[in-house]
Amino acid sequence: MINATIKRGRGAFLFVLVLLFSYGAANAQDVFISEYIEGSSNNKAIELYNGASEDVDLSSYIMLRANNGAETWVSDTLRFTGTLTTGDVYVIANPSADQTILDVADTTHSMTFYNGDDAIGLFKITGTDTTLIDMFGELGEDPGSAWAVGSTSGGTGEHTLVRKAEFESGNPVPLASFGTEDFTSEWIVTAQNDFSNIGSHEAGIPFNLRKLNRYRELTEFSEAAIESHPLAGESVTFTAVITSYPKSSGLSNPVVDEGSGEVTGISRIHVFVTDTTANSMGREGMSMQLVETDYTLLEDRTRGDVVTITGSLGFFGGTAQFDVESIDLVGNVNDSESPELAEYAPLIDPWQVSVSDINSFDGSELAMQLSGYQKYNGAYVEVLSATVSNVAEGAGRVDWAINKDGSRVYVYDTSLRYRNDHAIGADGYLESYNARRLNGEDGPFVAPLPGSNVDIRGYVNYVGDDPDALVPSGNGALSINPFEDGVVWVNGNRNVNGEDGFVWPTDLVVNGLPPVVSNVALSDSSVASTDAVTVTAEAEGVDGATITGVNLTYSTPDTSITIAMSATTGNEYEATLPTFENFTPVSFFIEAEDSEGLTGRAPLSGAYNFFVTDEAIASIALLQETADGKAGDSPL
Repeated sequence: MINATIKRGRGAFLFVLVLLFSYGAANAQDVFISEYIEGSSNNKAIELYNGASEDVDLSSYIMLRANNGAETWVSDTLRFTGTLTTGDVYVIANPSADQTILDVADTTHSMTFYNGDDAIGLFKITGTDTTLIDMFGELGEDPGSAWAVGSTSGGTGEHTLVRKAEFESGNPVPLASFGTEDFTSEWIVTAQNDFSNIGSHEAGIPFNLRKLNRYRELTEFSEAAIESHPLAGESVTFTAVITSYPKSSGLSNPVVDEGSGEVTGISRIHVFVTDTTANSMGREGMSMQLVETDYTLLEDRTRGDVVTITGSLGFFGGTAQFDVESIDLVGNVNDSESPELAEYAPLIDPWQVSVSDINSFDGSELAMQLSGYQKYNGAYVEVLSATVSNVAEGAGRVDWAINKDGSRVYVYDTSLRYRNDHAIGADGYLESYNARRLNGEDGPFVAPLPGSNVDIRGYVNYVGDDPDALVPSGNGALSINPFEDGVVWVNGNRNVNGEDGFVWPTDLVVNGLPPVVSNVALSDSSVASTDAVTVTAEAEGVDGATITGVNLTYSTPDTSITIAMSATTGNEYEATLPTFENFTPVSFFIEAEDSEGLTGRAPLSGAYNFFVTDEAIASIALLQETADGKAGDSPL
């Protein structure tokens, strides 16, 4: 708290300022709003904190207010004089506030004649430039009575807001500091007339990985925005638990000696870690992917190792990857000689999440949740009872997705255990790594059948994966990377979870297999506009399950309709489609549901196609265009 004089001003100065102010950076340390009180009656106050490393001249700052959705700062002005020392606070109180507030106030001022729907801006004046450095609310918007803050509806009205200690500067982006949930909000919301924090403020905490995952000004995804993190390239140090087995990393291409044909190295290694401070601060935003070209720095580490890492945040195509300069082993969470590290053991277990918190999906467009990126990037998560879909194999790699909570996430193959190209018996890999042995007991990885019910664990990150072209241009979706399948190769020996007391993670568990739909056929090999085609198929439950219903969904360029198929004899079902106009492309797929609630599909992805034609085809488009307009085989 300091003593300073306050000057009030209106008139021409205000209107010039409206035209000239600019936005400052949200991460530049400076004076910022550290507390806001909107209590009952006149119990109102604003606290400023000097987060800069040196004392500041308050005559370089000004505060403005805009009431009830005003589009310019015309409601009130507060100009300062005096000095605010580094780490100190300055309290502006309502003249009729509770004595508890007045006892710590540096001044009383009409700036506090606000309600929960009034915007407040803190500006810094440098020469002829006036820069907005912190903002509460938004110009030109009247939210009614108050704005939401995190998960608190009406948070700016009849509450006290205290800025979280991890934030050491203001946020000039309108509404950005309020966030969309408690984690992304910069404020702690407490009850009305809570004056327990006014007059002092705690700011600044030791570095942790959350600072590398936090984006204070991000309002929409772009790779450029992700890569513009203010700490990118800066050397930082933190202590973390290694959560993935380094020698299961397999995204890198093997380096092959041209003479011998042997694999002599890899171009990089991918390892996931979680900051040890997640124990006390929560796991949100506390994980990261390490990507290191000198793979020998990391390959001898294992799950549960506690390490101190120095390096810097970098990016590749929007993918966050931490470049390691040095790594020092502290111990392992399971080491009896380091019992003090046992408290970090829970951090190597997965964190159960909702798929809808990771990505949004409306059936046609898939996009990441921005808050999900900041919370889950690099995190080891678990999704229970998900449904497999969109399975497609090619060139030793398998595309597939899981669906749950009304959303979808695609599975990515950073791990050697979930890909068949970087395998012994294919492209090859370092023998000491946990690559699949295609010609031995491992065999190739095969994704679960579409419709399978699975529990899946894996590491969340952005890799730009979009196998079914569902992500809108310029956007992105998060992926999940399972790493282990219960098998680990060590010194040429295959160790399996559950055998001889051996314990190893299994990131994919198939709970149930869907019905099998087969022998799909059309009553006519060529279809004219007068033909009502009958589709037949067989559907059979697995492991004693019975079929409870079979549906056929057909699509034309104008419509998509689902009809029930009728049981005929044995496992056979049929449905008759209506007639279609000449030159109509038609696609269809069949889904069968069983008594366990599982759904089988034919084909496994995409659709069957046929083309209605009464005459010769005179257009290439008629030959090539699919009924749903997506990539696929020609209807002919």
